[in-house]
Amino acid sequence: MLRPDQRVFAIASHDLPETQCKSFITDIFGTTNVGELKYTSLRRRPNHQARIIELLRSVRDAGAVTKTYVVDKRFSLCQRMFDYFTESVLHEHGINIFQGAANIIVTNHLYLDLVEALDDNSLGLILSKFEDMMRNRSEAAFYEFWSMLEGAREHSPEQAYPALDALLIGQKFPVSRYLELPNDALDLSFTVMFALMCHWQNSGLERFEVIHDESKNAETYQNVWKQLCSPEIQNLLAGVGDFRSVMLPFRVDDLQFAKSESFAGLQVADCIAGAISEVTRLQIGAPCNEDFAAKLIEAGFDEVTNNILPDRNWSPPKGTMDQTIQDPYEALIDIVGSIYPH
Repeated sequence: MLRPDQRVFAIASHDLPETQCKSFITDIFGTTNVGELKYTSLRRRPNHQARIIELLRSVRDAGAVTKTYVVDKRFSLCQRMFDYFTESVLHEHGINIFQGAANIIVTNHLYLDLVEALDDNSLGLILSKFEDMMRNRSEAAFYEFWSMLEGAREHSPEQAYPALDALLIGQKFPVSRYLELPNDALDLSFTVMFALMCHWQNSGLERFEVIHDESKNAETYQNVWKQLCSPEIQNLLAGVGDFRSVMLPFRVDDLQFAKSESFAGLQVADCIAGAISEVTRLQIGAPCNEDFAAKLIEAGFDEVTNNILPDRNWSPPKGTMDQTIQDPYEALIDIVGSIYPH
């Protein structure tokens, strides 16, 4: 998850009919020999970059509804560390950090505090060791990670102490439960697709169809998706009961997992996702084609439907936050001091 050239995970969807997508591709790329449209290949050549922008303009001018999601993988790792470990320990102490989306507010501040206090290599080491611990499960890996994090705190500036202490609470999480966490605990593809499906569901569509790229990860979850769309589920609320919730089943009439080479609509979605990823990498300072990203922004293709990007100014929708807690991060720091005193 931490390769610099793959810092961003992006997914895109649209409501254009297949016939229109085929027409766009034929009109714009018909004189080339690119075959199947793949953003990663097209972005390398200036003439294809111009065609990508023309394709995106055609999608926009056609009045298509697009829904996109981007994730900063480094930030996501920090969130997973907090959610799996710190949040669980807090819950054992009677603290519901999910209430009012306080967990999102806290992890935004926590991560950005670490970015500001630590050099890039130090933060990258913490996140890479956490990823190793989660992908290579063992008691030894568990204790080695928390020992490493303790050592990192000792050599960090005081500015980083509150954020590191909040994460270090997680070492009180039972190792037996750590070993039982899902093998795909760091996977983004399912959770991000689920969130995107929620956006379509909540947009007011009575019924809709889904065609998803037949990737290895998507194939892994095919049965799960079929269950989530099954009419056998009746009025099942998924979520924590606030703006992050959705009523299941998804109102999907048809769910297909197909090869992108066979569906023009999937190729269009790939180009939308690639463009959004390019722009996002520029915005967060990750390696990208800076000139092309600037052209995409100039053309107005820099907006996303939802994201997991760090933002100190993020706040939940009005009425969802506990108004008795004015600053959840400051409140957490106080709580940390009582649970994990240094």
